[in-house]
Amino acid sequence: MIVTEDIIPLVKTNLNVPIFELYLKLQMSIIAMIMLTIFLLFESMPNAVSELTLYADREFYQDWWNATSVEEFYGKWLRFTYLFFYRHVYMKILIKGRFSPNTAKAISNLISGAF
Repeated sequence: MIVTEDIIPLVKTNLNVPIFELYLKLQMSIIAMIMLTIFLLFESMPNAVSELTLYADREFYQDWWNATSVEEFYGKWLRFTYLFFYRHVYMKILIKGRFSPNTAKAISNLISGAF
């Protein structure tokens, strides 16, 4: 509804307006769309998938707002992504690659950044 009632009519009526002015007019609608997308991707979709797959442990994130370091924040923010990269990337690099823990962290962060 946000797209059909707010964004499309504004863009159609302001075709000759500078792009920055159009952006300022669309700013609240764009923020609402971003917030809705984040809610759907990180809150609703994981719960829907866990219901369909009968996944009992629904700890998708922990109290990331109380994190005292960046490492703790990333470990608590998206728990399942953190655990996946910890188990399948970081530990493999650490054990099989025989790198130091800091080098293994850097490599796993680069790999996760590529995704």
